[in-house]
Amino acid sequence: MAEQAAQARPASGETFVRYTVEIDSLADFGTFIQKEMDRNLHPAVGHIVTDSPHGLTWGDWLHSPAVSRSRGHYGDAHRQAVQNLRLYLEAGAVMIAVIDRVMQTYRNSEEMARLSTQDVLSTFTAVRDERTADRAARAKA
Repeated sequence: MAEQAAQARPASGETFVRYTVEIDSLADFGTFIQKEMDRNLHPAVGHIVTDSPHGLTWGDWLHSPAVSRSRGHYGDAHRQAVQNLRLYLEAGAVMIAVIDRVMQTYRNSEEMARLSTQDVLSTFTAVRDERTADRAARAKA
């Protein structure tokens, strides 16, 4: 998708790797991420959320301190796994939105050649902030 083209030296003296990205390859990558989420992740989320409470009740009738600690550790691991899934889905959605926005802004090879790391970071930040604001607005409604 991207090939290392050259080393660039900014005024600060730091070395950055310069990449040449083909627009079609970027679109293919975005499509791949979208299909991965649509086919594998989104369909499974409902099952995970529905099944998740059942796992935390194992051994709840036992009054052993060891079982109680084990249930607590299991609950912590379970909550972290669900949190990681949520973050994975969110990261995928942000990546797709960033790719779409970059492709809309830099429509051809000449424009894409002017794309900098800072441009991508700014786009990422804008998309993330928009999604955060949308979530906050939905939570208030």
